[in-house]
Amino acid sequence: MEKLRYFLYEIVSVSMGLAILAFFGTLSFLPMEIMLWGEGQTAYWTLIILVFSAVIAFTLLSFCKKKYHAILMRMADVATVIFAILLINSYLVFTQDLFEPWIIQAAWFFRYNGLFIGLFLGCMMVKTITGLSYLITKVNNSNNLNETSQKSAKESNSNIIAFSIIAISFTIYSAEMLFFRYSSLFMTLLAIFIIESSLIVYSVLILLNTSHYNHLRFQVYESDIELPKTNVAAGELSEGKDIKNVEALESGKLARISSKVRKAGSDPSTFWYLFIPLLVVFIWGVVTAILYPYNIILNFTFTLGVNTIFYPMPLVQVLSLFMILILIFIVAFNAWGGRMNRRLGKYYDSRLKKAFAVSGFGAIDAMRFMGLFLVISQILYFFEYPIYLPRVISFYLMFGVLGAFIYFIAGRKSYLKKILYICAVLLLIWNFNLTYIDGITNGIDWSALWGGTYEITFPFLYLHSWRNFMMVGIPTGIIFTDLLYNLGFTHTDGKDAPNRAVFLGVVPFVLAMLTMPGNYLVSNPGAESTPSFDPFFYYFCLILNVLLIIGLAFNYLVTEILIPVFIEKKSIIKIKKKGNPSSTNPGSSNQKPRKNTGKGPPPRKKFLALAIAGIMVLTFVGGVGIYATHSQTYNRPIICYNSGNYYVWVQDSSERVSKNVKIAESSPRIDAVELYLAKNEYGAVQLVWYPHQPVQSLTYNISDFHHQNGSYTIEASNCTLRYVDFVIEDEFPDILRPFTVRNLELKENNIFWFAIKTPYEVVEGLYRGNVTFTFDGGQEIVNVDVNVWNFTIPHMRHLRTNIGGRSRDFERIDNYLYHRINDYGVSISKANTLTQLNTQEVYTCWLDTSTNTWTFNWTWWDTMIQYKLDRGMNGFVIQCPLGMGRDPPIEDATWMLRLKNWLVDVANHFEPLGWLNYSYYYFIDEFQMFIPDGYTREEYFDRLEILLHEMKNATTKIKIMTTTPPSAELEDLYDYIDIYCPISNDRDKARWDERLAADCEFWFYSCVGPMAPWPNAHLYNRLYEIRIELWQVWLYNIHGFLFWSSTAYYHGDYGLAFNGWGDGWFIWEFGGILYDSIRWENFLEGQEDYEYLWLLNATLQYLTENPGVIPANELSSYKAEFDTIVNSVVGEKWVYCDHVSTLYSGRDRIGAILNDLGSVVNLTALGEAQWFPPYKPGA
Repeated sequence: MEKLRYFLYEIVSVSMGLAILAFFGTLSFLPMEIMLWGEGQTAYWTLIILVFSAVIAFTLLSFCKKKYHAILMRMADVATVIFAILLINSYLVFTQDLFEPWIIQAAWFFRYNGLFIGLFLGCMMVKTITGLSYLITKVNNSNNLNETSQKSAKESNSNIIAFSIIAISFTIYSAEMLFFRYSSLFMTLLAIFIIESSLIVYSVLILLNTSHYNHLRFQVYESDIELPKTNVAAGELSEGKDIKNVEALESGKLARISSKVRKAGSDPSTFWYLFIPLLVVFIWGVVTAILYPYNIILNFTFTLGVNTIFYPMPLVQVLSLFMILILIFIVAFNAWGGRMNRRLGKYYDSRLKKAFAVSGFGAIDAMRFMGLFLVISQILYFFEYPIYLPRVISFYLMFGVLGAFIYFIAGRKSYLKKILYICAVLLLIWNFNLTYIDGITNGIDWSALWGGTYEITFPFLYLHSWRNFMMVGIPTGIIFTDLLYNLGFTHTDGKDAPNRAVFLGVVPFVLAMLTMPGNYLVSNPGAESTPSFDPFFYYFCLILNVLLIIGLAFNYLVTEILIPVFIEKKSIIKIKKKGNPSSTNPGSSNQKPRKNTGKGPPPRKKFLALAIAGIMVLTFVGGVGIYATHSQTYNRPIICYNSGNYYVWVQDSSERVSKNVKIAESSPRIDAVELYLAKNEYGAVQLVWYPHQPVQSLTYNISDFHHQNGSYTIEASNCTLRYVDFVIEDEFPDILRPFTVRNLELKENNIFWFAIKTPYEVVEGLYRGNVTFTFDGGQEIVNVDVNVWNFTIPHMRHLRTNIGGRSRDFERIDNYLYHRINDYGVSISKANTLTQLNTQEVYTCWLDTSTNTWTFNWTWWDTMIQYKLDRGMNGFVIQCPLGMGRDPPIEDATWMLRLKNWLVDVANHFEPLGWLNYSYYYFIDEFQMFIPDGYTREEYFDRLEILLHEMKNATTKIKIMTTTPPSAELEDLYDYIDIYCPISNDRDKARWDERLAADCEFWFYSCVGPMAPWPNAHLYNRLYEIRIELWQVWLYNIHGFLFWSSTAYYHGDYGLAFNGWGDGWFIWEFGGILYDSIRWENFLEGQEDYEYLWLLNATLQYLTENPGVIPANELSSYKAEFDTIVNSVVGEKWVYCDHVSTLYSGRDRIGAILNDLGSVVNLTALGEAQWFPPYKPGA
């Protein structure tokens, strides 16, 4: 065979393609919380286009002569560079106000830009499949050598190419993951663009070399392989059924197609076996693409125990996922089955025996690969935390390169390869045992979760060790190299190269993609309480070992040890005895290819020079375009600039700033930070320092803010400056820490949160102040202009927002009230004795068990509630201290009597105080989702109806809230429910509006769900989504919002995997000191957004009821503009703006309108008028 230097471009380009496909496959479900739910997704365009690309590549390779494959590969590479440019530009545009950490920024981009990603990866897949087919053909087409030389050259080159592809692709994949993890997707894409551009330039540049040019011209362009029409080689097809199949195709309607396939150097029979199922998948893809715009939702229902789970999935999500799964199974079994047919087909005379052997052993061979996928998927299972995955995958791959090298060293010694494979399997099995020991030794300590240590770390130790990376990586490298060697370069003469190449090209993306949801379906080991931890983890690891033994060891034993001994050796002996020499040379052919003399015309330098120039111009223009887009999109106002030392730029308060994001230094310079605020409004801005050189001992001073006419002042005490601390491996900005002096981190973003609360009685106008930063060797003054509008955020709250937690600590209480948020109130706790009730203030009631009556001491409880009500609280929870659990004892008459007596006493106490409007009984949480054992859903709801009836029979004065939707199955409970509070993604507009029309109060809540794209408050959600939730409350015309907790500290030790990313965790506490988070501050800003909306609506209603205050056409214009603003920011369900700038524009415009109308309407009186939810108990 030719020297491998002639194939350097193909080897590197194919390796690059495999690595990029695997990289994007990993990103397609990373993290699952953003990528899993299908509503609004465009990521499925990627799957559709990849299917199209695989079918197109196979078809082109089957019909185009081999001499065109090198050109086809270069054309696909050029297209890849073009779409890489478009992809990078679309990324910059989409993320221009999405400076989230690397993993979040990339996931949101992937979710909503699947078309651009699909086009880029589609070209990459065509290039990769073409290159693989080219290499497989060339390695297995050495007819110009004698039999001994051919076998030796083929094995040597096959080993080198298999090792090279695995080593290079593993290295590139590892580099991509590390670059992505420690930089950003933008920098990773930029690196891909540069490398791809360099590759295509190199691929043309080498043709200026005469020997390379002649190699390409003579060996490829002028030497094609044709499948003989009648004399089919024994190694290719048997003399039985396969030849008849070919002859049937020759004589049938498809004769011309088969003839073209043969002339292109492929096998018609092999072609049809794959083309027909691929055509079906292609049509499936076309149908999916056509249905995409219609947004058809399928509502799936499945039973989990006695619980019924409802899961809506877009039709295109179902179709595209099934399509890609079917594709991988089709190409896998076709490739491995075809290999087995060429391997064993010649040894069977009986069609039945041949079919049975080929299909059976082919399936075993394919399952060897599927077994490896299961193993790799479950290895990554232990690293379900997505923050760790890039690093872990990279380290595995690094050692995988070493494993590939070890396999290469084994060379042509087949027995050494078998020993290596067996050792690799044993190492993986042993590694799982070590993982098990690590799990039971270092797993979660459930009892420690409530300690409030808050260290968000992965608990296992061995999984982070280099020993683990080595014991997984080296075996993986050995096994992957063995699979590539066997499938790509054994038992083939190159005529089925397109079939094998399609499989090898599709595998990286699909399997990398499937590992993520595969991991997600099983909870992390150790994430459950101790009693259920050990057995679960033990059996899980045991199953993994069984999968390893069956999927890898057993299948390898059958296909690579037993078949050679019991089938191939014996059959070869029989064939030799019959005197069939052709069986010893399965790759032979009657065709005599043109001899390569090494001579030819000189390279067409003008043409090649033009090609190189064109590619370089394309690369240059693309690079300039990327730079220009970056300069336009990644610009932020720079408030301070010291060339070569540091610069300070400004970011709004509802967009995170990751450590690594870099703005264009050509960003506009500004003289002052500008804020537009109402009176009594909180406003914040982020001042981001990026030091090139050390900035040490930084301190600050905030001045007073003086009115432009000099008569009024906002004192500095209304302002704060805190630095933003990062959590979860220092990646996610969240904690706001006060400071006096700080040393800045070099060459990363240091974020300072400046906030101001305008006084209630402040005079409107422009106020100017500054923040003076002083540090070793320098000083910077940041000027801040605060424009105060002519209206006030009222003390009266018009939204009932309850976020869980009850506290007796006044610092925590005041923190809630400052953020215009209600906690759950104060527990009405039951004392054990009457003496305890009257001596310990935390107790409010005592039950006399002899009479089943209650005694209350409301003194302390009333004081606490009144303190909160006086400061704006407008909602609190009450619950009977008897408790209900999931299955309340309704048959227990004594328990029921005590509950009813308690309700009556509480109602009678609240009524004269006027507290019935504020209070509500929080009924059994999410009872429609969790059905106790022993009941059907209908039986359980019937029991709850009895309980609710008895509670309302006791008193109608107390509101009852249920965290359930007004669904059809709960219609019998309608008469007893006063406040509905379903989870936000249970949105059913018709039913919600019907309950609102019946004068029910209505809220919604979010918690660990819903996941993206629904707005929520987790770390993986875009920060401004917190405000979006409260805009949705307005859009839905409902009255409240609920979140279950702000201080769920027991999630801390287990971090991301336990229950969401910061779920129920908005206030931090260290050493008894409370620290706000930037998410907590955005809850405050969302509350104020709601007041903007409420106040403008109330103003427009007032103007409607009082005609003549402003012209009618002006009023109509305001109303239309108001609707337009709201609809631009938020829509139904998961629909809302993709850019926070849209929210700010809407909010600012509403503020400007209110500022104008404040001169003709008393907005303060409107805002402070007494407000209650629409339903009054007992009415």
